[in-house]
Amino acid sequence: MKKRVFLLLAGGHALTDMYLNFLPALLPAMASRLDLSMTLAGIAISGSLIAANLAQPVFGWFFDLRPSSRWLVWPVVLSGLFMCASVLSTGYYIFLALILLAGVANGAYHPAGSAYTYRIDPSKRGVLMSLFSSAGALGFALGPVILAFAVDNWGLKSVFWTLGLVGLFAAGIAVARLSGFKPAPQKLDLRQVGAVFKGTVLLLTWVMILRAWGHLVLSNYLVFYLEVVGYSYQTSATLLTWFLAVGAIAGIIAGKVSDFLGRTKVIVVSMLLSAVFAGLFLYSHGAWAVAFLLACGAAAHAPLPVMVVLCQEYLPQSVGIASGLSMGFAWGVGSLGALVNGIIADHWGLPASFWVAALILLAGAVLATGLEKDGVMDRV
Repeated sequence: MKKRVFLLLAGGHALTDMYLNFLPALLPAMASRLDLSMTLAGIAISGSLIAANLAQPVFGWFFDLRPSSRWLVWPVVLSGLFMCASVLSTGYYIFLALILLAGVANGAYHPAGSAYTYRIDPSKRGVLMSLFSSAGALGFALGPVILAFAVDNWGLKSVFWTLGLVGLFAAGIAVARLSGFKPAPQKLDLRQVGAVFKGTVLLLTWVMILRAWGHLVLSNYLVFYLEVVGYSYQTSATLLTWFLAVGAIAGIIAGKVSDFLGRTKVIVVSMLLSAVFAGLFLYSHGAWAVAFLLACGAAAHAPLPVMVVLCQEYLPQSVGIASGLSMGFAWGVGSLGALVNGIIADHWGLPASFWVAALILLAGAVLATGLEKDGVMDRV
């Protein structure tokens, strides 16, 4: 029973994140129709991620107050519908509105899904949360290559066929018995909400923001960058998928390692390596460049599930808020950097934008070293 429930929760996470990350491959496909510049592409990327992430603590708060499996179903359904409908857009602003709505729907799933996951097996929270997070990362990774394959072979409207997966997920939730894993309703505790804005949680939030900023710049502009240096559209989308997929695998490993090595140690080392590998990728060519790119993807994503578990452990009475903060809010603020880096790319080129991303990841690693010094103890 526990296994089936977890697979459903992880599958919903993979599905809604797959739709969200159709966007990096969708933008080049619609660039001529929408007359896109790098800045407009950056606005679309930042907008979708802000919509998906900034409101997650609010969704988490609502879920804490009134938990229900409905919070699992309607976000997946609407994220798929709105993202698929965006391919019909004939103007930029209609396109932008649809992807923003898809982003909002995506954001509503994460607090509920992670809160249910948190209650499945208390003795395996680190591993289960890593797997749940990595399921989303795998869906996120598959998004660009699925869309690119469909567009290349059958045209933009073929993406509507993916909505069949949404129907299967909704049916699975309908027949599953989730009541035994539903969190108990929580009363509004302003002390828990206030903890977000001070001390150790605030420091961790800034580290999560910097990690998200650097990772999002690299992933969302990677197809554009690879096309500039000579790769085909399909190959570029495939490499983006591998960049994200190895990160998902690394997240599972990092979650397990953090149980005995310590949360903050994993965070610091992973972010430092991601900055180093990003620089080596920009310096390299051919097979070495691909190897360093994949290593960067693994290191940049690895600390994410560790950060989610750590944040939940800091706010055990408000797991929904903690989940929204770590899986959403930090991504939303970090995604503002995608717009900044889009402007940098327009003025000084994509390589300059990627070097800035590497420096941001390095800054996050440095800041993370202060977690223990600030009294944040590894909770293992």
